[in-house]
Amino acid sequence: MIFLQKEIAKYVALLDEGLQKQVLTFTQTLVSLDDQSPLKAVSGKELTERFAGTITIDEANAMKALIDDPIFGCNKIDKDEW
Repeated sequence: MIFLQKEIAKYVALLDEGLQKQVLTFTQTLVSLDDQSPLKAVSGKELTERFAGTITIDEANAMKALIDDPIFGCNKIDKDEW
C-alpha cells in the first residue's frame, strides 16, 4: 500500500497546481463514494458547493469553445451516425 501511495504522490508532484487540485477533488470524491454504501443521491446544491471553483476560467472557456465548435461541437448532427 505504501508503494502505491508513493507512486501516486510522485506523479501528482509532476502536475501543475490546478491539476493537483483536480486530483485532490477527485480523490475526495472517491473516498466519499466509498463511505456511502449503498450509494445515495447527491443534491445539486451539494455538488455545486463541492465542485465550485475547481475549473479555471481558461478551462471553462476551452470547454465552451469545443462545445460551440461547428465541426466537433455538440450542435453538430451526424445523420449517418445511427
